[in-house]
Amino acid sequence: MKLFEKQPINTGRQVEADYAKTVCIIGMVIVHAFEELAYCFPAAGTEESAFSYIVVVVLDALFGAATFMFCMGFGIAYSPKNDPGSLIRRGAKLFLMGYLLNFLHDVLPDILNALIIGDSTLLEEEGMILFLFNDILQFAGLALILFGLLKKWKLSDIALAAVALGMSLLASFVRQFDLAALLSVRNDILYMLINQFGGLFFGVVYRFDMSMETNCFPLFHWFVFVVAGYLFAKALRRCTCKGRFYGIFSSCSIAIVTVYAAFTIPNQIGMMSDDLNLFYHMTTPEALVCCCAAVSALGMYYALSRLLPQAVSNFAVRISRNLTTIYIIHWILIGFTVMGIWTLEQLKGNDPSELMVGTGLTFAYALVILVSAIGLTELIKKRRKKEVVTKC
Repeated sequence: MKLFEKQPINTGRQVEADYAKTVCIIGMVIVHAFEELAYCFPAAGTEESAFSYIVVVVLDALFGAATFMFCMGFGIAYSPKNDPGSLIRRGAKLFLMGYLLNFLHDVLPDILNALIIGDSTLLEEEGMILFLFNDILQFAGLALILFGLLKKWKLSDIALAAVALGMSLLASFVRQFDLAALLSVRNDILYMLINQFGGLFFGVVYRFDMSMETNCFPLFHWFVFVVAGYLFAKALRRCTCKGRFYGIFSSCSIAIVTVYAAFTIPNQIGMMSDDLNLFYHMTTPEALVCCCAAVSALGMYYALSRLLPQAVSNFAVRISRNLTTIYIIHWILIGFTVMGIWTLEQLKGNDPSELMVGTGLTFAYALVILVSAIGLTELIKKRRKKEVVTKC
């Protein structure tokens, strides 16, 4: 029996993608908890623990954000609203939402801290860069806008792949550079504006702190995942036997990821190093490894979906449908709770950076944030349904 038909036959909901997105959002909350507490309370040493390295670096790099963006492309192929206009409008909304989230997660808690403590020095120095921080919502927005434009121009699948691969190859060589410094910009505000704008597209860093993560998902480095997920899903739509399909492609992908991990993890090189910018500003070979990791993960989730109770799949579908809301809420909760702890320590006359927060407590904090974000999302969803019913 041939593996592919000429026309799409596998057009229903692909629950393995729901599993992948659910695992990604759970992992993302845990990673962000470790990153934020390690950054705000460096005395805790959570960055240096083996558990933190596995979660924040290894698992997130191979099966986290890249798989998340692979699934975004996967979703475009299966979505009924994937016309250019819908994609561009959705992208613009996500892009602007990214900056609103920056304000709610970073700037607003800092403003409240400054008002309570009576010291606005830190806010004056970092307020703009916190607001202009480039994160996954900005990337997702730009990626959808670009994808919509490419669809509007009626590019073939081969041309689409060529564009994405060409962008990634160019970004592999144009990365880890200080754009404003190259332009000899001396004004501090203009320096930040130029670097943050450039960082939307390429792996820009700051000369005064090369490891500072302010441009996390540049379009040219990450667009390849959206296209790869889209093309993978288009092939899956024509698949006659998903078991054989994943058996072939996931097995090959697992072999590639295993060889890569066996070499890079012990040596902590490339995106497996502690410098997260090398992950955010990854090269094309590393991006291809991450695509293989996404395919291997989808194969595993497909197998699990056939073994686990239907209730698990229903939960995955529910989470998958509310990803953006959960993502936004968890960041707001992290921003206010971390700054709340920081402010309380300052009011006590203590140095917040000396506060000890161990790995176990950080993990427990992450779980509380995760459960709270999901719970609040469900409450918001129920309230919206109630409002719709009332209006009718």
